[in-house]
Amino acid sequence: MSDFDLRALIREVADASTVADPGVLVAEVSARIGSRDRAAALDQCLRSVVIQTLSQMRMSSHSPGGPHGRPAAGRSPSHKGARIREHWRSALRETIKVGVGEWKFLAECTEMDLDFAAGVREANAAWNLAQAERLRRLGKLLAEHGADIVGDLPDDVLRDGLEGDEK
Repeated sequence: MSDFDLRALIREVADASTVADPGVLVAEVSARIGSRDRAAALDQCLRSVVIQTLSQMRMSSHSPGGPHGRPAAGRSPSHKGARIREHWRSALRETIKVGVGEWKFLAECTEMDLDFAAGVREANAAWNLAQAERLRRLGKLLAEHGADIVGDLPDDVLRDGLEGDEK
């Protein structure tokens, strides 16, 4: 087993970087991974990619038009209608995080599992709302102080404006 820590390397590269573009950071991280550690790096990142892909699949299955978008060429609109009417069956295969490191298909979830999953989503929604409020607050400070970018705000204004993040 390797003692390679991909997340630590990513933090190191991000902390030292002067760019915010994830693509640039990916290139720098990749350049720093030796051939000996490539397999460990892949193992460490695949879980995140799988979880993200499952999440995207879940979101797209709830989007207008259902999980598959338009009907395939040559299929009649009635095929699309049938697929939409039966969409609820595919929802039963959604993967849901129901505990720390524990995942189930929606069809296998108990009331306690669903309560946990709903709580996670509520916490995420609250965090996202707080971040949106933070950005609005910073935007107002830019306008109030005639600054073009956040980095141009005076330190005392930034400190006061960002203090709400720690409350």
